[in-house]
Amino acid sequence: MDKEILGKIYKKEVGRWAVSILLTLILFVIAGSFSERVFFINDDENMLYTFAGYYTNGQPFEHNFVNYVLGGFFRLMYTLIPSLPWYGIYHVVILYLAVMIINKTILKVGWKKQLSIWNSILICIGVYFIVLVYPTLLMQFTTTATYAGAAAVALILGEDWEKDSKATKIIDGALSILLMLLCYMHRYNTGYVLFCFYAGTILYQYCKLFFPGKTNTAKRQVINLFVQVLILVLMLASVITISTIKRNTDGWEYFRAYDSARFKVTDYPHDTIYENPGLYEAIGWNEPLYTLTATGWWFFMDENVNADTFTAIAETGYFNKDKSTLEDMINCARTLIRNDQTARLTLIFVLVLIMLVVFNAVTDKNRKEHIWEYLYCLCMTMGMIVLCTYLCYQQRLPLRAFHTITIPFIVVIVITLIRLKKYKVKEKTMVLKEAVMYVSAIAVIVIVAIMNLSEIHTLAEERYNKSQRTLMIEEYAIENPENFYVYDTSLTFRYLPFTVYTEKYPSNLMFWGGMGWNSPAFFKQLQLNGLDNLYSDVFFKDNVYYITWDDYVMNDCTMRERFMSYMELKFPGVKIEQVDSIGNNINVYKFSY
Repeated sequence: MDKEILGKIYKKEVGRWAVSILLTLILFVIAGSFSERVFFINDDENMLYTFAGYYTNGQPFEHNFVNYVLGGFFRLMYTLIPSLPWYGIYHVVILYLAVMIINKTILKVGWKKQLSIWNSILICIGVYFIVLVYPTLLMQFTTTATYAGAAAVALILGEDWEKDSKATKIIDGALSILLMLLCYMHRYNTGYVLFCFYAGTILYQYCKLFFPGKTNTAKRQVINLFVQVLILVLMLASVITISTIKRNTDGWEYFRAYDSARFKVTDYPHDTIYENPGLYEAIGWNEPLYTLTATGWWFFMDENVNADTFTAIAETGYFNKDKSTLEDMINCARTLIRNDQTARLTLIFVLVLIMLVVFNAVTDKNRKEHIWEYLYCLCMTMGMIVLCTYLCYQQRLPLRAFHTITIPFIVVIVITLIRLKKYKVKEKTMVLKEAVMYVSAIAVIVIVAIMNLSEIHTLAEERYNKSQRTLMIEEYAIENPENFYVYDTSLTFRYLPFTVYTEKYPSNLMFWGGMGWNSPAFFKQLQLNGLDNLYSDVFFKDNVYYITWDDYVMNDCTMRERFMSYMELKFPGVKIEQVDSIGNNINVYKFSY
Protein backbone atom coordinates (compact mmCIF):
# COMPACT_ATOMS: atom_id res chain seq x y z
CA MET A 1 0.00 0.00 0.00
CA ASP A 2 1.22 3.53 -0.79
CA LYS A 3 3.17 5.06 2.11
CA GLU A 4 1.21 8.31 1.92
CA ILE A 5 -2.12 6.48 2.10
CA LEU A 6 -0.90 4.48 5.10
CA GLY A 7 0.18 7.68 6.78
CA LYS A 8 -3.25 9.24 6.32
CA ILE A 9 -4.94 6.14 7.78
CA TYR A 10 -2.51 5.96 10.69
CA LYS A 11 -2.87 9.58 11.81
CA LYS A 12 -6.67 9.43 12.12
CA GLU A 13 -8.50 7.75 15.00
CA VAL A 14 -11.03 6.13 12.67
CA GLY A 15 -8.14 4.83 10.55
CA ARG A 16 -6.45 3.31 13.58
CA TRP A 17 -9.74 1.64 14.54
CA ALA A 18 -9.98 0.20 11.02
CA VAL A 19 -6.41 -1.10 11.09
CA SER A 20 -6.96 -2.59 14.54
CA ILE A 21 -10.18 -4.33 13.48
CA LEU A 22 -8.47 -5.91 10.46
CA LEU A 23 -5.26 -6.75 12.33
CA THR A 24 -7.15 -8.41 15.21
CA LEU A 25 -9.25 -10.40 12.77
CA ILE A 26 -6.10 -11.67 11.05
CA LEU A 27 -4.52 -12.58 14.40
CA PHE A 28 -7.63 -14.47 15.52
CA VAL A 29 -7.91 -16.33 12.21
CA ILE A 30 -4.23 -17.34 12.29
CA ALA A 31 -4.45 -18.51 15.91
CA GLY A 32 -7.75 -20.30 15.25
CA SER A 33 -6.23 -22.20 12.35
CA PHE A 34 -3.84 -23.88 14.79
CA SER A 35 -6.37 -24.92 17.40
CA GLU A 36 -10.01 -25.40 18.35
CA ARG A 37 -11.45 -22.73 20.61
CA VAL A 38 -12.43 -24.54 23.80
CA PHE A 39 -12.99 -23.76 27.44
CA PHE A 40 -9.89 -24.26 29.56
CA ILE A 41 -11.86 -25.44 32.61
CA ASN A 42 -15.28 -27.07 32.86
CA ASP A 43 -16.64 -24.28 35.09
CA ASP A 44 -17.59 -22.34 31.96
CA GLU A 45 -19.44 -25.31 30.49
CA ASN A 46 -21.38 -25.55 33.73
CA MET A 47 -22.31 -21.88 33.41
CA LEU A 48 -23.32 -22.37 29.78
CA TYR A 49 -25.64 -25.26 30.65
CA THR A 50 -27.16 -23.32 33.55
CA PHE A 51 -27.80 -20.12 31.58
CA ALA A 52 -29.13 -22.05 28.58
CA GLY A 53 -31.41 -24.23 30.72
CA TYR A 54 -29.91 -27.53 29.56
CA TYR A 55 -29.98 -28.76 33.17
CA THR A 56 -33.55 -27.57 33.71
CA ASN A 57 -35.40 -28.78 30.62
CA GLY A 58 -34.94 -25.59 28.60
CA GLN A 59 -35.64 -23.16 31.45
CA PRO A 60 -32.68 -20.72 31.68
CA PHE A 61 -31.36 -20.31 35.21
CA GLU A 62 -28.88 -17.96 36.87
CA HIS A 63 -25.42 -19.01 37.99
CA ASN A 64 -23.72 -17.99 41.20
CA PHE A 65 -20.37 -17.10 39.57
CA VAL A 66 -21.85 -14.33 37.40
CA ASN A 67 -23.59 -11.13 38.47
CA TYR A 68 -27.38 -11.35 38.16
CA VAL A 69 -27.52 -8.54 35.55
CA LEU A 70 -25.04 -10.14 33.14
CA GLY A 71 -26.62 -13.53 33.81
CA GLY A 72 -29.96 -11.96 32.94
CA PHE A 73 -28.59 -11.00 29.53
CA PHE A 74 -27.57 -14.61 28.87
CA ARG A 75 -30.92 -15.97 30.07
CA LEU A 76 -32.80 -13.48 27.89
CA MET A 77 -30.82 -14.34 24.77
CA TYR A 78 -31.22 -18.10 25.31
CA THR A 79 -34.96 -17.52 25.77
CA LEU A 80 -35.33 -15.39 22.64
CA ILE A 81 -33.00 -17.31 20.31
CA PRO A 82 -32.15 -20.71 21.88
CA SER A 83 -30.53 -21.99 18.68
CA LEU A 84 -27.38 -19.89 19.19
CA PRO A 85 -24.58 -20.64 21.73
CA TRP A 86 -24.76 -17.24 23.38
CA TYR A 87 -22.32 -17.87 26.20
CA GLY A 88 -19.59 -19.06 23.83
CA ILE A 89 -20.31 -16.20 21.43
CA TYR A 90 -19.99 -13.73 24.30
CA HIS A 91 -16.51 -15.01 25.15
CA VAL A 92 -15.28 -14.66 21.57
CA VAL A 93 -16.82 -11.20 21.11
CA ILE A 94 -15.37 -9.81 24.35
CA LEU A 95 -11.94 -11.29 23.67
CA TYR A 96 -11.94 -9.91 20.14
CA LEU A 97 -13.14 -6.48 21.28
CA ALA A 98 -10.53 -6.36 24.06
CA VAL A 99 -7.58 -7.32 21.84
CA MET A 100 -8.81 -4.90 19.19
CA ILE A 101 -8.91 -2.04 21.72
CA ILE A 102 -5.45 -2.89 23.06
CA ASN A 103 -4.13 -2.90 19.49
CA LYS A 104 -5.86 0.39 18.74
CA THR A 105 -4.30 1.99 21.80
CA ILE A 106 -0.82 0.75 20.84
CA LEU A 107 -1.33 2.19 17.34
CA LYS A 108 -2.54 5.49 18.78
CA VAL A 109 0.36 5.95 21.19
CA GLY A 110 2.79 4.73 18.53
CA TRP A 111 1.56 7.37 16.08
CA LYS A 112 1.94 10.12 18.70
CA LYS A 113 5.55 8.99 19.29
CA GLN A 114 6.20 8.96 15.54
CA LEU A 115 6.65 5.21 15.30
CA SER A 116 5.96 3.88 11.83
CA ILE A 117 2.71 1.98 11.40
CA TRP A 118 4.70 -1.19 10.77
CA ASN A 119 6.59 -0.79 14.04
CA SER A 120 3.31 -0.38 15.92
CA ILE A 121 1.78 -3.37 14.16
CA LEU A 122 4.84 -5.46 15.01
CA ILE A 123 4.39 -4.56 18.69
CA CYS A 124 0.71 -5.58 18.50
CA ILE A 125 1.63 -8.92 16.92
CA GLY A 126 4.34 -9.54 19.49
CA VAL A 127 2.11 -8.81 22.48
CA TYR A 128 -0.63 -11.04 21.07
CA PHE A 129 1.45 -14.11 20.26
CA ILE A 130 3.72 -13.85 23.30
CA VAL A 131 1.04 -13.23 25.93
CA LEU A 132 -2.54 -12.69 24.75
CA VAL A 133 -3.05 -15.68 22.46
CA TYR A 134 -3.36 -18.37 25.16
CA PRO A 135 -6.67 -17.27 26.78
CA THR A 136 -8.22 -16.37 23.41
CA LEU A 137 -8.12 -20.05 22.40
CA LEU A 138 -8.32 -21.74 25.82
CA MET A 139 -11.15 -19.55 27.07
CA GLN A 140 -12.35 -19.18 30.65
CA PHE A 141 -14.49 -16.69 32.46
CA THR A 142 -11.66 -15.44 34.68
CA THR A 143 -9.39 -14.46 31.79
CA THR A 144 -12.17 -13.21 29.52
CA ALA A 145 -13.11 -10.84 32.33
CA THR A 146 -9.41 -9.93 32.60
CA TYR A 147 -9.27 -8.99 28.92
CA ALA A 148 -12.34 -6.78 29.29
CA GLY A 149 -10.76 -4.98 32.25
CA ALA A 150 -7.34 -4.71 30.59
CA ALA A 151 -8.94 -3.11 27.52
CA ALA A 152 -10.79 -0.65 29.78
CA VAL A 153 -7.50 0.31 31.44
CA ALA A 154 -5.79 0.63 28.04
CA LEU A 155 -8.47 3.07 26.89
CA ILE A 156 -7.90 5.27 29.95
CA LEU A 157 -4.12 5.06 29.58
CA GLY A 158 -4.29 5.93 25.88
CA GLU A 159 -6.40 9.05 26.41
CA ASP A 160 -4.87 12.38 25.45
CA TRP A 161 -7.25 14.53 27.45
CA GLU A 162 -6.02 17.81 26.00
CA LYS A 163 -5.76 16.86 22.30
CA ASP A 164 -8.28 14.08 21.64
CA SER A 165 -11.53 15.08 19.98
CA LYS A 166 -14.74 15.19 21.97
CA ALA A 167 -16.08 12.19 20.02
CA THR A 168 -12.96 10.14 20.85
CA LYS A 169 -13.27 10.96 24.55
CA ILE A 170 -16.95 9.98 24.60
CA ILE A 171 -16.43 6.71 22.69
CA ASP A 172 -13.36 5.66 24.67
CA GLY A 173 -14.97 6.67 27.96
CA ALA A 174 -18.19 4.79 27.27
CA LEU A 175 -16.31 1.67 26.15
CA SER A 176 -14.08 1.84 29.21
CA ILE A 177 -17.07 1.99 31.57
CA LEU A 178 -18.85 -0.84 29.74
CA LEU A 179 -15.80 -3.11 29.75
CA MET A 180 -15.08 -2.54 33.44
CA LEU A 181 -18.71 -3.37 34.22
CA LEU A 182 -18.50 -6.56 32.18
CA CYS A 183 -15.21 -7.44 33.84
CA TYR A 184 -16.72 -7.21 37.31
CA MET A 185 -20.04 -8.85 36.41
CA HIS A 186 -18.40 -11.84 34.75
CA ARG A 187 -15.90 -12.51 37.54
CA TYR A 188 -16.03 -10.23 40.56
CA ASN A 189 -12.62 -11.33 41.91
CA THR A 190 -11.08 -10.37 38.57
CA GLY A 191 -12.93 -7.08 38.82
CA TYR A 192 -11.21 -6.31 42.14
CA VAL A 193 -7.78 -6.88 40.56
CA LEU A 194 -8.56 -4.76 37.51
CA PHE A 195 -9.98 -1.97 39.66
CA CYS A 196 -6.46 -1.63 41.11
CA PHE A 197 -4.99 -1.12 37.63
CA TYR A 198 -7.89 1.14 36.66
CA ALA A 199 -7.52 3.33 39.76
CA GLY A 200 -3.75 3.58 39.31
CA THR A 201 -4.21 4.64 35.69
CA ILE A 202 -6.85 7.23 36.61
CA LEU A 203 -4.45 8.63 39.22
CA TYR A 204 -1.66 8.75 36.62
CA GLN A 205 -3.86 10.67 34.18
CA TYR A 206 -4.94 13.02 36.97
CA CYS A 207 -1.33 13.81 37.89
CA LYS A 208 -0.39 14.34 34.24
CA LEU A 209 -3.24 16.78 33.85
CA PHE A 210 -3.27 18.69 37.08
CA PHE A 211 0.25 19.09 38.41
CA PRO A 212 2.20 20.46 35.41
CA GLY A 213 0.15 23.62 34.92
CA LYS A 214 -3.24 23.68 36.62
CA THR A 215 -4.61 25.52 33.59
CA ASN A 216 -8.32 26.00 33.05
CA THR A 217 -8.18 23.42 30.24
CA ALA A 218 -6.52 20.91 32.54
CA LYS A 219 -9.08 21.57 35.25
CA ARG A 220 -11.92 20.92 32.80
CA GLN A 221 -10.35 17.64 31.75
CA VAL A 222 -9.93 16.61 35.39
CA ILE A 223 -13.65 17.22 35.84
CA ASN A 224 -14.36 15.06 32.78
CA LEU A 225 -12.17 12.33 34.23
CA PHE A 226 -14.00 12.57 37.56
CA VAL A 227 -17.40 12.37 35.85
CA GLN A 228 -16.34 9.21 34.00
CA VAL A 229 -15.23 7.57 37.25
CA LEU A 230 -18.43 8.66 38.98
CA ILE A 231 -20.58 7.10 36.24
CA LEU A 232 -18.66 3.83 36.56
CA VAL A 233 -19.04 3.79 40.35
CA LEU A 234 -22.78 4.48 40.13
CA MET A 235 -23.31 1.76 37.53
CA LEU A 236 -21.28 -0.72 39.57
CA ALA A 237 -23.30 0.12 42.65
CA SER A 238 -26.48 -0.44 40.65
CA VAL A 239 -25.57 -3.90 39.32
CA ILE A 240 -24.28 -4.98 42.74
CA THR A 241 -27.50 -3.80 44.41
CA ILE A 242 -29.73 -5.52 41.85
CA SER A 243 -27.80 -8.78 42.15
CA THR A 244 -27.91 -8.63 45.96
CA ILE A 245 -31.65 -8.00 46.04
CA LYS A 246 -32.45 -10.71 43.51
CA ARG A 247 -30.37 -13.27 45.40
CA ASN A 248 -31.71 -12.37 48.83
CA THR A 249 -33.71 -15.59 49.13
CA ASP A 250 -33.56 -18.61 51.42
CA GLY A 251 -32.36 -20.78 48.53
CA TRP A 252 -29.42 -18.53 47.76
CA GLU A 253 -28.57 -18.04 51.45
CA TYR A 254 -28.45 -21.82 51.89
CA PHE A 255 -26.22 -22.18 48.85
CA ARG A 256 -23.86 -19.37 49.88
CA ALA A 257 -23.33 -20.86 53.33
CA TYR A 258 -22.53 -24.23 51.80
CA ASP A 259 -20.39 -22.90 48.94
CA SER A 260 -18.37 -20.63 51.22
CA ALA A 261 -17.38 -23.65 53.31
CA ARG A 262 -16.88 -25.88 50.26
CA PHE A 263 -14.40 -23.73 48.32
CA LYS A 264 -12.14 -23.35 51.37
CA VAL A 265 -11.59 -27.10 51.20
CA THR A 266 -11.66 -27.76 47.45
CA ASP A 267 -9.33 -24.85 46.60
CA TYR A 268 -6.89 -24.66 49.51
CA PRO A 269 -4.52 -26.92 51.49
CA HIS A 270 -5.76 -28.59 54.69
CA ASP A 271 -5.14 -31.65 56.85
CA THR A 272 -5.71 -35.04 55.27
CA ILE A 273 -7.37 -37.99 57.00
CA TYR A 274 -3.94 -39.53 57.48
CA GLU A 275 -2.57 -36.41 59.15
CA ASN A 276 -5.60 -35.80 61.34
CA PRO A 277 -7.68 -39.00 61.68
CA GLY A 278 -9.44 -37.73 64.80
CA LEU A 279 -10.98 -34.82 62.93
CA TYR A 280 -12.41 -37.00 60.18
CA GLU A 281 -13.76 -39.53 62.64
CA ALA A 282 -15.50 -36.69 64.50
CA ILE A 283 -17.23 -35.43 61.34
CA GLY A 284 -18.30 -38.92 60.23
CA TRP A 285 -15.85 -39.42 57.38
CA ASN A 286 -14.39 -42.91 56.98
CA GLU A 287 -11.45 -43.71 54.70
CA PRO A 288 -13.52 -44.86 51.66
CA LEU A 289 -15.57 -41.65 51.83
CA TYR A 290 -12.42 -39.54 52.18
CA THR A 291 -10.62 -41.38 49.36
CA LEU A 292 -13.60 -40.89 47.08
CA THR A 293 -14.28 -37.28 48.03
CA ALA A 294 -10.64 -36.20 47.99
CA THR A 295 -10.19 -37.42 44.40
CA GLY A 296 -10.66 -33.94 42.98
CA TRP A 297 -12.93 -32.92 45.89
CA TRP A 298 -16.07 -33.21 43.82
CA PHE A 299 -17.91 -36.18 45.41
CA PHE A 300 -20.71 -34.70 47.49
CA MET A 301 -23.34 -37.50 47.47
CA ASP A 302 -23.18 -38.11 51.19
CA GLU A 303 -25.04 -36.47 54.06
CA ASN A 304 -21.76 -35.95 55.92
CA VAL A 305 -20.29 -33.90 53.09
CA ASN A 306 -21.87 -30.58 54.05
CA ALA A 307 -21.15 -27.02 55.17
CA ASP A 308 -20.36 -28.01 58.77
CA THR A 309 -17.87 -30.74 57.86
CA PHE A 310 -16.22 -28.59 55.18
CA THR A 311 -15.83 -25.81 57.75
CA ALA A 312 -14.19 -28.17 60.23
CA ILE A 313 -11.71 -29.39 57.59
CA ALA A 314 -10.96 -25.87 56.32
CA GLU A 315 -9.97 -24.71 59.79
CA THR A 316 -6.95 -27.03 59.65
CA GLY A 317 -5.55 -25.38 56.53
CA TYR A 318 -4.96 -21.96 55.01
CA PHE A 319 -7.84 -20.40 56.89
CA ASN A 320 -5.95 -21.09 60.07
CA LYS A 321 -3.62 -18.17 59.26
CA ASP A 322 -0.46 -19.46 60.85
CA LYS A 323 -0.46 -22.35 58.37
CA SER A 324 0.79 -20.15 55.48
CA THR A 325 4.56 -19.78 55.89
CA LEU A 326 7.13 -18.09 53.69
CA GLU A 327 8.22 -21.51 52.47
CA ASP A 328 4.60 -22.31 51.53
CA MET A 329 4.36 -19.07 49.56
CA ILE A 330 7.60 -19.71 47.69
CA ASN A 331 6.54 -23.27 46.88
CA CYS A 332 3.18 -22.01 45.59
CA ALA A 333 4.89 -19.68 43.09
CA ARG A 334 7.54 -22.26 42.23
CA THR A 335 4.91 -24.90 41.47
CA LEU A 336 3.19 -22.66 38.92
CA ILE A 337 6.39 -21.60 37.17
CA ARG A 338 7.90 -25.07 37.20
CA ASN A 339 4.82 -26.86 35.87
CA ASP A 340 3.52 -24.43 33.26
CA GLN A 341 5.41 -23.30 30.17
CA THR A 342 2.96 -20.45 29.54
CA ALA A 343 3.55 -19.10 33.04
CA ARG A 344 7.31 -19.22 32.46
CA LEU A 345 7.07 -17.36 29.15
CA THR A 346 4.77 -14.75 30.70
CA LEU A 347 7.13 -14.26 33.63
CA ILE A 348 10.11 -13.84 31.28
CA PHE A 349 8.21 -11.21 29.28
CA VAL A 350 7.27 -9.39 32.49
CA LEU A 351 10.90 -9.33 33.62
CA VAL A 352 12.06 -8.08 30.20
CA LEU A 353 9.54 -5.23 30.35
CA ILE A 354 10.65 -4.26 33.85
CA MET A 355 14.29 -4.24 32.73
CA LEU A 356 13.38 -2.04 29.76
CA VAL A 357 11.69 0.45 32.07
CA VAL A 358 14.76 0.51 34.34
CA PHE A 359 17.05 0.92 31.32
CA ASN A 360 14.94 3.83 30.09
CA ALA A 361 14.98 5.48 33.50
CA VAL A 362 18.77 5.16 33.80
CA THR A 363 19.57 6.42 30.29
CA ASP A 364 16.82 9.05 29.95
CA LYS A 365 18.49 12.48 30.08
CA ASN A 366 15.09 14.11 30.43
CA ARG A 367 13.69 11.75 33.04
CA LYS A 368 12.17 14.67 34.96
CA GLU A 369 9.81 15.22 32.04
CA HIS A 370 8.75 11.60 32.30
CA ILE A 371 8.55 11.40 36.09
CA TRP A 372 4.88 10.44 36.07
CA GLU A 373 5.50 7.63 33.57
CA TYR A 374 8.27 6.17 35.73
CA LEU A 375 6.22 6.52 38.92
CA TYR A 376 3.29 4.88 37.14
CA CYS A 377 5.45 1.93 36.05
CA LEU A 378 6.82 1.63 39.59
CA CYS A 379 3.32 1.59 41.07
CA MET A 380 2.10 -0.96 38.54
CA THR A 381 5.11 -3.18 39.21
CA MET A 382 4.69 -2.97 42.98
CA GLY A 383 0.97 -3.64 42.61
CA MET A 384 1.61 -6.73 40.50
CA ILE A 385 4.11 -8.04 43.06
CA VAL A 386 1.75 -7.39 45.96
CA LEU A 387 -1.16 -9.15 44.24
CA CYS A 388 0.93 -12.19 43.32
CA THR A 389 2.35 -12.33 46.85
CA TYR A 390 -1.15 -12.18 48.31
CA LEU A 391 -2.30 -15.12 46.20
CA CYS A 392 0.81 -17.09 47.18
CA TYR A 393 -0.05 -16.30 50.80
CA GLN A 394 -3.50 -17.70 50.10
CA GLN A 395 -1.80 -20.76 48.60
CA ARG A 396 -3.85 -20.20 45.46
CA LEU A 397 -2.01 -19.12 42.28
CA PRO A 398 -3.34 -21.03 39.26
CA LEU A 399 -2.39 -19.88 35.76
CA ARG A 400 -5.67 -18.01 35.28
CA ALA A 401 -5.04 -15.93 38.42
CA PHE A 402 -1.46 -15.28 37.29
CA HIS A 403 -2.81 -14.10 33.93
CA THR A 404 -5.37 -11.89 35.66
CA ILE A 405 -2.51 -9.97 37.29
CA THR A 406 0.17 -10.08 34.58
CA ILE A 407 -1.89 -9.43 31.43
CA PRO A 408 -3.09 -5.93 32.44
CA PHE A 409 0.41 -5.22 33.78
CA ILE A 410 1.98 -6.15 30.44
CA VAL A 411 -0.55 -4.07 28.50
CA VAL A 412 0.03 -0.89 30.51
CA ILE A 413 3.83 -1.27 30.59
CA VAL A 414 4.05 -1.83 26.82
CA ILE A 415 1.94 1.28 26.18
CA THR A 416 3.97 3.32 28.66
CA LEU A 417 7.27 2.16 27.15
CA ILE A 418 6.09 3.42 23.77
CA ARG A 419 5.32 6.76 25.40
CA LEU A 420 8.85 6.86 26.81
CA LYS A 421 10.45 6.27 23.40
CA LYS A 422 12.35 9.23 22.01
CA TYR A 423 12.14 9.42 18.25
CA LYS A 424 15.48 9.68 16.48
CA VAL A 425 16.12 10.69 12.89
CA LYS A 426 17.50 7.74 10.99
CA GLU A 427 21.17 7.85 10.17
CA LYS A 428 23.07 5.45 7.97
CA THR A 429 24.65 3.82 11.02
CA MET A 430 21.19 3.31 12.53
CA VAL A 431 19.73 1.47 9.56
CA LEU A 432 21.75 -1.68 10.16
CA LYS A 433 21.09 -1.59 13.90
CA GLU A 434 17.37 -1.24 13.36
CA ALA A 435 17.39 -4.04 10.80
CA VAL A 436 19.09 -6.33 13.31
CA MET A 437 16.54 -5.32 15.95
CA TYR A 438 13.62 -6.05 13.59
CA VAL A 439 14.96 -9.43 12.60
CA SER A 440 15.65 -10.32 16.23
CA ALA A 441 12.21 -9.18 17.35
CA ILE A 442 10.47 -11.13 14.59
CA ALA A 443 12.54 -14.23 15.38
CA VAL A 444 11.60 -14.04 19.08
CA ILE A 445 7.93 -13.54 18.25
CA VAL A 446 7.92 -16.50 15.85
CA ILE A 447 9.70 -18.82 18.30
CA VAL A 448 7.45 -17.92 21.24
CA ALA A 449 4.34 -18.06 19.03
CA ILE A 450 5.24 -21.59 17.91
CA MET A 451 5.83 -22.63 21.54
CA ASN A 452 2.52 -21.14 22.67
CA LEU A 453 0.47 -22.43 19.75
CA SER A 454 1.96 -25.91 20.07
CA GLU A 455 1.02 -26.12 23.75
CA ILE A 456 -2.41 -24.62 23.10
CA HIS A 457 -3.08 -27.12 20.30
CA THR A 458 -2.18 -30.05 22.55
CA LEU A 459 -4.34 -28.86 25.43
CA ALA A 460 -7.27 -27.88 23.20
CA GLU A 461 -7.23 -31.19 21.32
CA GLU A 462 -7.16 -33.08 24.62
CA ARG A 463 -10.14 -31.11 25.90
CA TYR A 464 -12.05 -31.52 22.66
CA ASN A 465 -11.58 -35.29 22.68
CA LYS A 466 -12.56 -35.59 26.33
CA SER A 467 -15.70 -33.57 25.67
CA GLN A 468 -16.86 -36.09 23.08
CA ARG A 469 -17.31 -38.70 25.82
CA THR A 470 -19.53 -36.38 27.83
CA LEU A 471 -21.57 -35.58 24.71
CA MET A 472 -22.10 -39.32 24.27
CA ILE A 473 -23.63 -39.71 27.72
CA GLU A 474 -25.78 -36.62 27.19
CA GLU A 475 -27.15 -38.10 23.98
CA TYR A 476 -27.74 -41.39 25.80
CA ALA A 477 -29.69 -39.60 28.54
CA ILE A 478 -31.79 -37.73 25.99
CA GLU A 479 -32.65 -41.02 24.28
CA ASN A 480 -33.80 -42.50 27.62
CA PRO A 481 -35.88 -39.72 29.23
CA GLU A 482 -37.71 -42.13 31.55
CA ASN A 483 -34.52 -42.74 33.55
CA PHE A 484 -32.27 -40.57 35.71
CA TYR A 485 -28.49 -40.87 35.38
CA VAL A 486 -25.68 -39.80 37.69
CA TYR A 487 -22.13 -39.67 36.34
CA ASP A 488 -18.89 -39.46 38.30
CA THR A 489 -15.60 -37.56 38.18
CA SER A 490 -14.33 -39.65 35.25
CA LEU A 491 -16.77 -37.88 32.92
CA THR A 492 -16.64 -34.25 34.05
CA PHE A 493 -14.57 -33.16 31.07
CA ARG A 494 -16.76 -30.73 29.11
CA TYR A 495 -15.07 -27.83 27.33
CA LEU A 496 -17.15 -27.05 24.23
CA PRO A 497 -18.28 -23.39 24.12
CA PHE A 498 -20.67 -23.80 21.21
CA THR A 499 -22.87 -26.69 22.42
CA VAL A 500 -26.55 -26.19 21.59
CA TYR A 501 -29.72 -28.08 22.56
CA THR A 502 -33.07 -26.70 21.43
CA GLU A 503 -35.86 -29.27 21.81
CA LYS A 504 -34.59 -32.12 23.96
CA TYR A 505 -32.25 -31.59 26.88
CA PRO A 506 -30.01 -33.82 29.03
CA SER A 507 -31.86 -32.66 32.16
CA ASN A 508 -32.12 -36.24 33.44
CA LEU A 509 -28.34 -36.39 33.77
CA MET A 510 -26.41 -35.00 36.76
CA PHE A 511 -22.86 -34.96 38.04
CA TRP A 512 -22.46 -36.28 41.59
CA GLY A 513 -20.90 -33.02 42.86
CA GLY A 514 -19.52 -29.79 41.48
CA MET A 515 -19.76 -26.08 42.13
CA GLY A 516 -23.52 -25.97 41.45
CA TRP A 517 -24.30 -28.43 44.24
CA ASN A 518 -27.08 -27.10 46.54
CA SER A 519 -27.74 -24.10 44.28
CA PRO A 520 -31.31 -23.12 43.26
CA ALA A 521 -30.67 -24.58 39.77
CA PHE A 522 -29.49 -27.84 41.39
CA PHE A 523 -32.72 -28.24 43.36
CA LYS A 524 -34.81 -27.24 40.34
CA GLN A 525 -33.22 -30.02 38.29
CA LEU A 526 -33.86 -32.51 41.08
CA GLN A 527 -37.47 -31.38 41.28
CA LEU A 528 -37.93 -31.89 37.54
CA ASN A 529 -36.73 -35.46 38.03
CA GLY A 530 -38.94 -36.16 41.05
CA LEU A 531 -36.12 -36.06 43.62
CA ASP A 532 -35.63 -34.13 46.86
CA ASN A 533 -31.86 -34.54 47.19
CA LEU A 534 -28.95 -36.36 45.66
CA TYR A 535 -27.33 -38.59 48.23
CA SER A 536 -25.92 -42.01 47.44
CA ASP A 537 -29.10 -43.87 48.43
CA VAL A 538 -30.76 -42.41 45.34
CA PHE A 539 -29.16 -45.20 43.30
CA PHE A 540 -31.58 -47.72 44.78
CA LYS A 541 -34.56 -46.07 43.09
CA ASP A 542 -35.84 -48.12 40.15
CA ASN A 543 -35.07 -45.59 37.41
CA VAL A 544 -31.75 -44.22 38.71
CA TYR A 545 -28.49 -45.41 37.13
CA TYR A 546 -24.78 -44.77 37.60
CA ILE A 547 -22.54 -43.95 34.60
CA THR A 548 -18.74 -44.12 34.67
CA TRP A 549 -15.82 -44.31 32.28
CA ASP A 550 -13.98 -47.46 33.30
CA ASP A 551 -10.79 -46.46 31.49
CA TYR A 552 -10.30 -43.57 33.91
CA VAL A 553 -7.68 -44.80 36.38
CA MET A 554 -6.17 -42.79 39.20
CA ASN A 555 -3.59 -44.32 41.55
CA ASP A 556 -4.27 -47.77 40.07
CA CYS A 557 -7.99 -47.51 40.83
CA THR A 558 -11.05 -46.63 38.75
CA MET A 559 -13.76 -44.32 40.05
CA ARG A 560 -16.19 -47.25 40.03
CA GLU A 561 -13.88 -49.25 42.32
CA ARG A 562 -13.53 -46.29 44.67
CA PHE A 563 -17.28 -45.75 44.69
CA MET A 564 -18.00 -49.41 45.27
CA SER A 565 -15.73 -49.45 48.34
CA TYR A 566 -17.70 -46.54 49.73
CA MET A 567 -21.09 -48.10 48.90
CA GLU A 568 -20.16 -51.49 50.41
CA LEU A 569 -19.29 -49.86 53.71
CA LYS A 570 -22.32 -47.56 53.75
CA PHE A 571 -24.81 -50.16 52.48
CA PRO A 572 -23.62 -53.68 53.49
CA GLY A 573 -24.69 -56.29 50.95
CA VAL A 574 -24.98 -53.81 48.06
CA LYS A 575 -24.62 -55.22 44.55
CA ILE A 576 -23.73 -53.57 41.26
CA GLU A 577 -24.61 -54.80 37.77
CA GLN A 578 -23.67 -53.44 34.36
CA VAL A 579 -26.86 -52.92 32.38
CA ASP A 580 -25.61 -51.08 29.29
CA SER A 581 -22.55 -49.70 27.53
CA ILE A 582 -22.46 -46.36 25.71
CA GLY A 583 -19.12 -46.93 23.98
CA ASN A 584 -15.40 -46.51 24.62
CA ASN A 585 -15.84 -48.40 27.89
CA ILE A 586 -18.37 -45.88 29.21
CA ASN A 587 -20.73 -48.12 31.14
CA VAL A 588 -24.12 -47.86 32.82
CA TYR A 589 -24.63 -49.62 36.17
CA LYS A 590 -27.52 -50.42 38.50
CA PHE A 591 -27.16 -50.76 42.26
CA SER A 592 -29.32 -53.09 44.33
CA TYR A 593 -29.37 -54.92 47.66
